Amino acid sequence: MTIAAMIASDDPSLIDDLLRLAAAADVETELVRSAEQARQGWHWPSLVLVGDDLAASLAGDA
Repeated sequence: MTIAAMIASDDPSLIDDLLRLAAAADVETELVRSAEQARQGWHWPSLVLVGDDLAASLAGDA
């Protein structure tokens, strides 16, 4: 199975919920906990889920 989704967040509650949903859907995910890590791998997954804790940094506002 290839990695289909990236989760970019450092929010434990959000991460837990999204990893549980990914497991239920049998979707391989990569978890990154910083905007820098997300930028490095942004182009390869089919889906990138960004938590609101990293959204401003990734948008360039922070």
